[in-house]
Amino acid sequence: MPHSSDPHAGGAPGDTLAGQVAALIEQIPGIAAELRTANTRETMQVALAPILDMPNDVQEALAQAVGRLRGDQGRDALDVVEAWSELGTQRAATKEARRASIRLESAGLRSSIKVPAARSVAATVPNELQFAGAWATRSRDTSEVAILIAWSRGEEWQGYRVSLIFWKGEILIETTPSGLTQRRFEREQVEAMRSSFDVPVVAISLGQVRFLYEDLLDQMAWRGTRLAADVKSLVDLLKGRIQRDAAHQGQLADASVMSLLIDADIEADEVMVDFWSAWAFGDFMLCYELLSERAGPRQGTTRDDFIALRRKWYGEALPARLRIGATAKTTAEQSGLWVPDASMGTSRSNWAFFWSLEMRETPVAGQLSEVPMATLTNPSNQRRWFWQTISLERDAMSKRWHITRIRDEGAAAQARPVEDLIKRSNELWDEADALAQQFERTGTEAQNREHVLHIMALVQESQSLGEAALMRLPGDRALHQTLVDHAQSVRLLDRAAALLERIITHFGATMDLWLQVAAIQFNQAQVLAEQEDASGHHFWLDTAIASARQAIAIERTPEGLVVLGELLNMHGDSAEAESLLRESLAIRETSGAWIDLGDLLMRQRQFIPAISAFEQAQRLDPTTAVPRWRLGRALEMVDRKPEARLAYEDAVEQNPEDGMAQMLLGVLLSTEHEYDQAYLHLIKALELGIMETDIFLQLAVIEADRGNTNSALQLLDQAMRLSPQLAPQIKQMAESLRAQPRNKPR
Repeated sequence: MPHSSDPHAGGAPGDTLAGQVAALIEQIPGIAAELRTANTRETMQVALAPILDMPNDVQEALAQAVGRLRGDQGRDALDVVEAWSELGTQRAATKEARRASIRLESAGLRSSIKVPAARSVAATVPNELQFAGAWATRSRDTSEVAILIAWSRGEEWQGYRVSLIFWKGEILIETTPSGLTQRRFEREQVEAMRSSFDVPVVAISLGQVRFLYEDLLDQMAWRGTRLAADVKSLVDLLKGRIQRDAAHQGQLADASVMSLLIDADIEADEVMVDFWSAWAFGDFMLCYELLSERAGPRQGTTRDDFIALRRKWYGEALPARLRIGATAKTTAEQSGLWVPDASMGTSRSNWAFFWSLEMRETPVAGQLSEVPMATLTNPSNQRRWFWQTISLERDAMSKRWHITRIRDEGAAAQARPVEDLIKRSNELWDEADALAQQFERTGTEAQNREHVLHIMALVQESQSLGEAALMRLPGDRALHQTLVDHAQSVRLLDRAAALLERIITHFGATMDLWLQVAAIQFNQAQVLAEQEDASGHHFWLDTAIASARQAIAIERTPEGLVVLGELLNMHGDSAEAESLLRESLAIRETSGAWIDLGDLLMRQRQFIPAISAFEQAQRLDPTTAVPRWRLGRALEMVDRKPEARLAYEDAVEQNPEDGMAQMLLGVLLSTEHEYDQAYLHLIKALELGIMETDIFLQLAVIEADRGNTNSALQLLDQAMRLSPQLAPQIKQMAESLRAQPRNKPR
């Protein structure tokens, strides 16, 4: 038959896809009869020719149709798809055939044929490379696996080192040296693999290799991963070798590798975290494996259907930035933190799980039983906060923990009296506050960590209960404010911003409320900058600017203008920022506005106007150190060092606990070679928490002058860690220091 992709090819003019499928279904009994009498793979392929010669779209549609057949038709169909799924050459169609086989067997039908195993590679192509062995890291629970695959030709072994990164849909491949004997390959490659990973390395079959590789390729196709031409050619070569050798050896893709490569030693709470991490990053194959067979999300669905539905959700919801707020052991199916109960035994475990995720709302989420109801949503970035109880059981055979039940505590809280929710929320907050006040880091590191995690869990449950109450009391402003205060006090910044925006929605916008929101959003931007999340930082800075604009749209107060000016200055919009700051100063002069204007002018290298701005700030606030050391910094930039020194000394005298003042004075004194005095100020700055590169560079100069070369080199290393972009200059300083004769320390 024709190999055209035209759905009408192979039939009479005017035939439709449905017509072709119907015609093939009529041939199923005859094909099944031929398969039952066939005793070789070749004769089975001849029997299947009416199907295998059809275009892929016709084959896929046929597989979907025959999976719905029952009775005698179903028995014939099952024999056909059993052989088809093994002998077919078009991947998408054979995958549909496997699905049809599962559906027919689940209806109680049983196949009466067995496809003969393929002849070995050695018997058919003795001069070709033959599969020799494969090894993999027992790390599938982390969504990443490293594989070493070997082929041999005679006495020579060669292979590939492959990294499969499922959560990103990425693959890294490199070849091993060729010409190795089996002993050298095992010594140099296999043993090196065992020693370089902190997880066990186990031998796996070719069918298991095939399953992992095809799973990763499927993940890449779904994500649209694009490979460089040279990498793609290597990926395709490896795919061809695996599939060729697996076909010759009669090995199907073997899903048992999932259980083999998931570490049985990971604890119940780690399984829970692994599940939601894989879920948030789109590794739904791993999610399926971590669920018990009787867990709600797995019941009544095949692995492929489970994955397909969640991929559809993922493409619409676009989840991002999973955050785990806290985990805490609980009694079975019960809210409230765990009290030890020996009767629970060691085969079951229940955990309170508090987490949040940025995700768009989508109707598909309603089809996923594991998706809980959010207790709160931030409208700015669609982050949703969740509270669940996760129940797990340890399998008696594999000794692995599996998730058996996922209970939505946020939804369950809606059945409780609202007064009880508020009362319990307050009690948990008071308990957390008392524990935090009493906490001293006197125990071991593990004990201190457990104490902190317990406090975090109390806070998260208190917050979740309060938010559950808000769903039924949207007009309770006092409860809103309490939850805002609590969230801010423990640095749950975007949660606090979400609650403030709820206040604006329910009680009306004011300039002060929008400024509060902007301040919290700015702080969240700074947190993400420290975490090196550049996109998150820019998003929250932009969001803070939008909130500040909302504030001044209501009333152009000096405070609002200054806040927006500061934010725009940080964003790089210096012209508008300067205009807003000058407008603020025209309404009412404040030291803060002059300082902000001075900082902006410094960035523009307008040092003389900046000096004037800092002098105005000092005039309005003569009792604090900040305007003074800022003035000193501007004076240094125009080479007025004696005046700068006086400004720094005044700042240190005004407030000895101002770390920036101490640092700037120390650096200036060091450049003037007044090392003993400089040293005191630089060390004081470090004690006050200032970790600037200049401190370590100047301390290195001082230690070198004192003859303490080793100390100086250590300080240069610290400077380079803080500012890696200065590595060439710092390395040059270190080389110069090493080349100098070692003076006796003084």
